Amino acid sequence: MSLILFMCALIVGAVSLAVALALALTELMGNLIVAWLVVGALFVAVAITIYYISLHATIKRINRQLGTIYKVSATVEVYYHKVALYIKKVVENVVVNYFKSR
Repeated sequence: MSLILFMCALIVGAVSLAVALALALTELMGNLIVAWLVVGALFVAVAITIYYISLHATIKRINRQLGTIYKVSATVEVYYHKVALYIKKVVENVVVNYFKSR
């Protein structure tokens, strides 16, 4: 619950900061649209920076691990089919030999 409250407070703070920055830039530039574009570009730059600093390495590691899991599962599947085929042949030979001996 506290994490949800923290996220809500963070969102409210970010929106308040964006509005304050946009209003301050509007006073300096005289154009609200340009001010919002500057604030939006700033937030995009911050988001890209956060992605490359903290998330990019984690996503690459998870992707590598998923690749390893896929390779292992493919190998297990191949050997499972080989073992199943071998067991099928053994069972067929046992059944055929059983009925031949009767």
